[in-house]
Amino acid sequence: MNGMKFGIDVPTCLSGMAYPVSFATADEVIRIAVEAEALCFHEVAGNDHLSTQRFVREAWSVPPDYFEPLMMLATIAAKTSVARLATGILVLPMREPVLLAKQVATLDQISGGRVTLAVAAGGYREEFESVAPDLADASRTRLMAEGIEALRILFGQRRSTWAGTADSAISSRIPSRSSRRCRSSLAAMPRAPFAGRGSNVRVGCRPSSARTK
Repeated sequence: MNGMKFGIDVPTCLSGMAYPVSFATADEVIRIAVEAEALCFHEVAGNDHLSTQRFVREAWSVPPDYFEPLMMLATIAAKTSVARLATGILVLPMREPVLLAKQVATLDQISGGRVTLAVAAGGYREEFESVAPDLADASRTRLMAEGIEALRILFGQRRSTWAGTADSAISSRIPSRSSRRCRSSLAAMPRAPFAGRGSNVRVGCRPSSARTK
């Protein structure tokens, strides 16, 4: 039986929230990850924000450093060798599925198959609306569910076609030939980076709460 394994969160997007603004520079985030691997932590994970929340703007006179987690994990991948690299979590409704699939597949390959992709609907609706104002009335849980479905198809098939539901706005965020269909061909993917498909990438989804819309 495998023993218990521990991971650590690196402060990619925690400045101004859990910690003061300017809590950690980009170099310090990378150093934390490298030292975590040296201390035998199984995984390092970075959280995700694309815009600053209202309460953070009101609390601090200077903007926080929100480092993009996939780019930060790619840098960490170059400086580590065994620690798994996780998104903890990635806000899927704010991400375009085709581009995200390509980014994760690339990160998985340059890291030697160490990626764990965890996604969620996100904790701040104001952030979602500021990033995607055209989807302000959309259900984030529906967007997340359809995003996961799209990712499964993109990761599992070299040529893929996907159709969303009529009441979901996710179709407007995927390059398509029609308003509700996605056609894509992802090259350079010798492994399908998805759980249950013989892949090294594990994908998780944080359960949504009743308040998340």
